[in-house]
Amino acid sequence: MKIKIPNKKYLKRAFEILNNGDINLKKNNYSYYSLNETLFTSEQIQSLMEKKGIKNRLKLSSGTSDKMAFQGFINQAKEDLEKGTYYRFYSPPKGNINARKALAYAESIKMKNVTYSSEDICMAEGVTGAISMVFEYIKNNYPLSSALVIGPTYYLYTYLANYYKIPVKEIINTKGEIPFKFDINLLKKNISKSTKLIVLVRPNNPVGEIYSEKDLKEIFKIAKEKNILILIDEIFYDLIFNKDNIFESDVIAEKYNALSNLIIVKGYSKNKNLAAFRIGYILSKNNLVINTVATISEQRQCFANAQNYTGVICLDASLSSIKKLIYKKYSLNEAVKKVKNDLNYALAINEKNESELKKLFSNYVKYEKNLKGYYEKTYDEALSILKNDIEIILDKTVAFNTFIKIKDLENINYFDFCLNLFLTTGVESQIGPCFGLTQREWQENKNLGFWLRLSFSRETFLEGVKTFVEFKKLYLKNKSKFLKTGFNL
Repeated sequence: MKIKIPNKKYLKRAFEILNNGDINLKKNNYSYYSLNETLFTSEQIQSLMEKKGIKNRLKLSSGTSDKMAFQGFINQAKEDLEKGTYYRFYSPPKGNINARKALAYAESIKMKNVTYSSEDICMAEGVTGAISMVFEYIKNNYPLSSALVIGPTYYLYTYLANYYKIPVKEIINTKGEIPFKFDINLLKKNISKSTKLIVLVRPNNPVGEIYSEKDLKEIFKIAKEKNILILIDEIFYDLIFNKDNIFESDVIAEKYNALSNLIIVKGYSKNKNLAAFRIGYILSKNNLVINTVATISEQRQCFANAQNYTGVICLDASLSSIKKLIYKKYSLNEAVKKVKNDLNYALAINEKNESELKKLFSNYVKYEKNLKGYYEKTYDEALSILKNDIEIILDKTVAFNTFIKIKDLENINYFDFCLNLFLTTGVESQIGPCFGLTQREWQENKNLGFWLRLSFSRETFLEGVKTFVEFKKLYLKNKSKFLKTGFNL
């Protein structure tokens, strides 16, 4: 693979766009993440790169997959649209009643003594919309409160806290041979009288940490004692490689009588590959939370977009329920019969006989297996390509992304490296400062360093990994010939 160092004229023009063009660092107060994303979407930068012959974008850290959704979901959505089953009608602010009933049914199977109802669920515009409404709830109901975010993680939580003017602190354990491991004592140390919300992602994005029953027990114990709400984002939960002996968050909360402190958000973007459908929902036994976010939803858009995909939601809930019942020792016949009977109010289930549901379930199990198999294969191939460049790799836990520490990049400006990588090759990346703390903190802390998120979900991903390896060699040998911005965000 031959990578050429860009000429001075090309780099000079890129620098002008950064400072005075449509990016304009002089006028805009960027975080590392926001500058990164603005760079990748700048029309002027894109035009410059295309003139240079760089047209293909290779994403190392993509948030979506190239893989098709399950054909059963596509067929269901198509059928519902053709029949006009849902899209001609408004739904209640919480979302279509049958969709919520089906989700509540599926969520209840795992519980021991608690049953969810449709009133415990509010549909949202994807998980992003769900999280946003929770933060708005906190601001409206507890205006003097603060939030803690367990990181490193997705930028959205601190972004929303700042947007709603909620004081926020990121809790990132940077100590130990392998950083980022959850430390309950570090969390306790940062809780104050004003703390009303603690946010964690399970499994964590990008670290992959799942949090043990012991960790969650301690978190729920603190929440109950101090009247704190725990927001758990489970957007990647169904993509865990090995879910043996992994407890559901609400199962643990039920066990320790903390369900009223728990808010779970889920969606269909990652595990179902239906990002554009914007299907998300909030699940909680806290009636005040659910009813308030429903009001917020009504004020924002009258009803959630997921109304249009009620058939898909009900079908997914039925397949999920069958799987959970089989895990509880039901036979396939028994599970299908029970779900068919219990969810018969939903058209997506009512219109299918037991034989059709069995076939759909069998095909979906194969789909999930093939999807995770593809991610795992790509994961292994990526690590093989990077084997001489990796200093630390975290546990292989979730089938979408991982976090690795790259060797030999200690004494460089991280933004400059990633900027030149993009301008030279078209490879887009997300590194540590995209997930909490500043670029300066990642560069100066010896326990941190250059951590790269790998998202093995795109067909061109491995080409991007190979390009990254070759560019790194070129850059380290020729640093003086590449663009220097000196930005340290």
